[in-house]
Amino acid sequence: MPAPTPATSDAEFEQIVARVERKERVQRRVHGLGLAWLLLSGLGVLAAGLAFLAIAPWGLAFGDPGAVGFFGILATVVSGGMLALSLPGFVVGLGLLGRRRWARTGAIVLGALALLQVPFGTILGGATLLILLGDDAGPVFGQPARAA
Repeated sequence: MPAPTPATSDAEFEQIVARVERKERVQRRVHGLGLAWLLLSGLGVLAAGLAFLAIAPWGLAFGDPGAVGFFGILATVVSGGMLALSLPGFVVGLGLLGRRRWARTGAIVLGALALLQVPFGTILGGATLLILLGDDAGPVFGQPARAA
């Protein structure tokens, strides 16, 4: 931020201060989004583990080797699918915390998809789109600001 000089008017200085404050506010919001994506993905990993533990033992209840194999495969497929859906959120969350350029695009895509996951995904997806599609988000990721 350039220091005010006698040639800089008060109005110009106030515009500079307002621009810096907007950037800092967006940086805090992006950091919060990164943490939220990590949290939601962590919950997905936890749910995958619980799903595996809930499904796999059912094969033992029947005492049939075929049932043990079927429920073992079912538990693996269900929990593996849940893990696969959680992994992009971890990657995007870490990218947002590091303010990587690619993380903005990835978060926008995941945010749009998350809108279908009521209620938490809808909230996080809406917040992601609202923050990252704003005009002030580009400079946070090293991209040029849009012309007004």
